[in-house]
Amino acid sequence: MAFDPKVVLQGNQGKRELEEYPTVGFTASGASSPEPTQQLGNNPTRKAGPGGLFAFRMMQDPKFADQIAGWRNLYNQSPPGVEFNAPMMDQQQQTMDVLSKETDMVAQEKEVEQM
Repeated sequence: MAFDPKVVLQGNQGKRELEEYPTVGFTASGASSPEPTQQLGNNPTRKAGPGGLFAFRMMQDPKFADQIAGWRNLYNQSPPGVEFNAPMMDQQQQTMDVLSKETDMVAQEKEVEQM
């Protein structure tokens, strides 16, 4: 299989542009310089890694975001999605049970006060 060298070079360049490079060195206690560099905010193509372009498109394109939401909804209804979301659903149910008990206790206290 033959690859076009120009296409490979373009792909590598695009990958490098999407990778995140810090503009200053950092220390454990914070930035090495309190002054902002001139490079901050000047590069509109800078993304947070290879997934940055995908996230940016989701934020900017409502139709694309709706498609992703549709896929996520279909996944949530699938057996693996149900299994993945089961702990979260259990936690939500426990929270609702606690809130229901607290509401019942408050209602009982009000009944006792009225007697």
